[in-house]
Amino acid sequence: MTTLTEAYLESLNAVIQGRGYSYALTTCVDTPIVEAEPNLDPEKDKRFRDFLFPDGRNGLWWIEDRIKSLFKGLYWKRMNRQTQLEYVIKALKGAKEGRVYGWSYCSFLISLFDPEEDLHTSRKPEVPCLVGLGFYPQEGRLYLTATWRTQFIDTKAYGNLISLAMLLQQSCEKTGFAPESYSAQQTKQS
Repeated sequence: MTTLTEAYLESLNAVIQGRGYSYALTTCVDTPIVEAEPNLDPEKDKRFRDFLFPDGRNGLWWIEDRIKSLFKGLYWKRMNRQTQLEYVIKALKGAKEGRVYGWSYCSFLISLFDPEEDLHTSRKPEVPCLVGLGFYPQEGRLYLTATWRTQFIDTKAYGNLISLAMLLQQSCEKTGFAPESYSAQQTKQS
């Protein structure tokens, strides 16, 4: 059973072994949720939360920042643009009740990337790091995938893993599915 903490440390090690950059990293957590809470290694989690980064912020600050970003900040706004998250939750409820065709199980997607807003020449483009989420129901369980344009593995990745596990749990509570695995594909991380 892989904890979020172990998955984070494996990803961090992969980037360090790549001498600071990695252009194709997949992070997988087979059990992101245990008893409706993020699955963490308590000792290693405490060490991260207490760790003081060079910018003067500790790990706890970074975890809280990532949770805030997903549930109140930029990512929340993007997930709820054009009621995407509401659509996915409603469609997943339909899938749970057998009211959605099997072919549509691959359409429970949220795009956080918006070409009209993110790509322009009038100022520096500000494309979000998290560009997409996919929710995949199978046999009463819900899988979550995240696609990252880039991600700072040292500071942000652990909090991102925790916040997305929380999103998976909340989605399961709203739809009746049981949480299954979480995976993230990062195209560039440092």
